[in-house]
Amino acid sequence: MLITSDDALESAMKRSEETRDLLANALKAYLESCISLETNIYFEHGHKAPTHIISRIDSALDSLRVTATEQLTRCKATVSRIRNKLVSSVRYLPQEVLSDIFFHVVYSPENNSVSMNQGVKAMYSELCNLMLVCSTWRKLALDHSVLWETIPACDKTLDFEAINTSLQRTGSRGVRLAVVAPWGGALSRFMNIIVGHTHRIRGLYVEGGNDEDIYAFIRRLVEDHAPLELSQLSLRYTCLQSIERKAESTTSLPESLYSCDFKKLISSLSVLLLDRIQVRWDNTVFTDRLVELAIYRVKLKDSPSSMTEFMLAISSATALRDLRIMRMEVCAQSTEAANTTISSRIDFRNLRTLLLEDLSFNVLELFLLKIAPGTYHSTLVLTDKAVTSLTHYYTFASTGIDKLVALLSHTQTDTLVLDRGDSVLGPWLDGSGLRKLLNSLPTLKELAIHGWRFDETFCHDLFRPLSSDTEDGTHGFPTVDTLYLTNVNVLDLEGFKRITAKISSQAVILGGRSRAGELSMDDLLSNKEFIDWIKCNVPEVRLVASGFLPPDMRPKGR
Repeated sequence: MLITSDDALESAMKRSEETRDLLANALKAYLESCISLETNIYFEHGHKAPTHIISRIDSALDSLRVTATEQLTRCKATVSRIRNKLVSSVRYLPQEVLSDIFFHVVYSPENNSVSMNQGVKAMYSELCNLMLVCSTWRKLALDHSVLWETIPACDKTLDFEAINTSLQRTGSRGVRLAVVAPWGGALSRFMNIIVGHTHRIRGLYVEGGNDEDIYAFIRRLVEDHAPLELSQLSLRYTCLQSIERKAESTTSLPESLYSCDFKKLISSLSVLLLDRIQVRWDNTVFTDRLVELAIYRVKLKDSPSSMTEFMLAISSATALRDLRIMRMEVCAQSTEAANTTISSRIDFRNLRTLLLEDLSFNVLELFLLKIAPGTYHSTLVLTDKAVTSLTHYYTFASTGIDKLVALLSHTQTDTLVLDRGDSVLGPWLDGSGLRKLLNSLPTLKELAIHGWRFDETFCHDLFRPLSSDTEDGTHGFPTVDTLYLTNVNVLDLEGFKRITAKISSQAVILGGRSRAGELSMDDLLSNKEFIDWIKCNVPEVRLVASGFLPPDMRPKGR
């Protein structure tokens, strides 16, 4: 009988206490009878007790010891569990709240910043940890099929038991298939396992170092058992190749895939992520189902029409809410043709976020000029490519900082991330260049400066008056919500303090590194005078480790 009220709990507790008292009285009576037996036994010297009496005593002792010890141990454990359940604050949480907590633990956002294999392993590790806490948590985890919906097929040696377990525990709900190819001869066995579940596949995440392995798996899946309900597709080519080939090489979907309804599959998607893999953009039409599109490390073909085809393809996603373009390479000839061919701006009316990361100037310019402004949050992650354009021969030609400043002054940017990169030739943006950029972005909300060296020259150039400055020299330094100064070298402490004071912000996230002969960040953060100063001049300060990356520089969702 389930106890569902305080009255029922009180009644059950009373019965338990009465039974406990009966047990205590029985043990007391048994003890008294044993004492009485010992007191009243008397035999003449030399009289031998009957052997059957001795055997009965031995039997009673053994039986009592085993039974009493076992039963009392179980009683203690049971009562302890009851007590812990009643004391635990988790007991008072509604089940839907506890389920939500479990969901956020298993599907932690941190898993999006690691490889798919690491992310899936972390998910199942957290799930196992939750199940080990207590029987209640274990039951809750087993009963919630959403926690098992990611089917793990990420290891070189597939764990078929884990795959079967997840498929069973998800019941009839949709699943997400996480696949890292290849597996050698295990493909056929894996396909035999999922053959009865392909209609349940809602998300397909495939990555591999050999593009033929990726395409072979997709072809087998689509040809034999087309997942008609598929809504999320992520394809990543990790490019395990010889050093003679370029690290940013892109592979294209083979024609054989288009002959097996792959085009129809793409048109049904709500989420699409392509990493180093491109489709036939001239033959791709999205629908209003697509709400998230991420293109990462894709190099369009060397053709005047390639960028036009791409822009027209993404413009068909009229309900797009999240657009991310990262490290995309297109030659200037193609972007110039697209700028001429596409006469009107693309209006994504439902767009919420736009991320443009590590793009050359010609690509960045086209996106900013051809995507209509709106209420969406715009994030730019700029590297040294932002002051260069990609030529017809796929070499970078300098365009300079002034063209970038002119471009940004006519666009809305909410978050700006400046990444110095690993170049040994010096920073691609000096102090005066940074001043010009900031001068062109008066409505900026977040600013991140990563990897810069704040020496006397940089700080001096940053504060050198511009022709557009006011007399007090304050113009050009926007007021932002958050300022990230990460992985920085500080050589000019006074200049650095002046920067943090001039760029007015509600919060500063500060972290850095040092080299021989430079001011150590550890020394800086232990400098009481500096810490006291920054706490007095900035409402909120957070000190971070040298490896910390601003959010928009972290690897994006898998």
